[in-house]
Amino acid sequence: MSNQNSSQISGHLQYVKGAASEMIGNMTNASSWQESGRKDKQAAVGEMRAAKQQSDQQLDYDSRNPTALNAEGKAQGIAGGLTGCGGMQERGLEKQQMASQKASEK
Repeated sequence: MSNQNSSQISGHLQYVKGAASEMIGNMTNASSWQESGRKDKQAAVGEMRAAKQQSDQQLDYDSRNPTALNAEGKAQGIAGGLTGCGGMQERGLEKQQMASQKASEK
C-alpha cells in the first residue's frame, strides 16, 4: 500500500485492531477472527512501511546534522522500546546508522 494517504497513526490503530481480533479469535478458538486479525496486522504493517517511505523522502536525511540525527534516532529507538513498536526501534536505528555514516564522511 503506497498511496499518498499512508499514515503511521492509522497503521498503528489498524495493527492494534488486528491484534485484538486475533487475540479474541485465539481465546474463543474462532478461526475467522484469527484470520481477520492477521490480515489487519499485515495490512497495517504495509501502511506503516509506505508512510515511512513517504516520510523519508520528505525528510532529506542527507542535509541533516549528524549529531541531531543521532539524538533523534536514539530517542525514537527508546520510545519504540517502551511502546513495543519494532518499527520505531528500526527507524531509530536507521537514523543512528545514517548519522554515523555521515559523521565518518567528514
